[in-house]
Amino acid sequence: MRTMQLTRWFAIITTATLLAACSRESVVVAPPPPPPPAPEPLISLNNMAPVLKQRSKASGAEIGFTNTSAATYQYLLFRATAFDKNGNVVKPRKSLDERAYLRVPGPIMPGTVVDNHRWDNTWAGNQVACIDVDQVEIIFEDGSIEMAQGKMLANATTSTCF
Repeated sequence: MRTMQLTRWFAIITTATLLAACSRESVVVAPPPPPPPAPEPLISLNNMAPVLKQRSKASGAEIGFTNTSAATYQYLLFRATAFDKNGNVVKPRKSLDERAYLRVPGPIMPGTVVDNHRWDNTWAGNQVACIDVDQVEIIFEDGSIEMAQGKMLANATTSTCF
């Protein structure tokens, strides 16, 4: 009788151990999802340079760009800051802040390369050593507006500024 009880206890313990082992689920750690793809730039700046006039006390800008998107632009508005050779901001002639607003009328078709769009008399004085485009406001044909800056604004050239 004693052996029967021992056998019974042994069977119960063995069954409980086997059931506990079967009930454990192995935890599989899934790899983190891949990061979302970087946004495609809407516009690529090919070059930007000041236009200096020797006879007058005004400076302008020349900007070359490419429409790298699949959409047609109604017009562009470049927001540019000019600096002198010491790194000081040169104030624009017709703006209350430090940036000049340079407009390009459209339509600008996808893939269009504009070598040098030129603006004269943008900054007072001819001390402009370099210009920096901070943002480009893009107005599409349907009237929607998007700001290109950071990764949405590809610089194909290194900045002429400090």
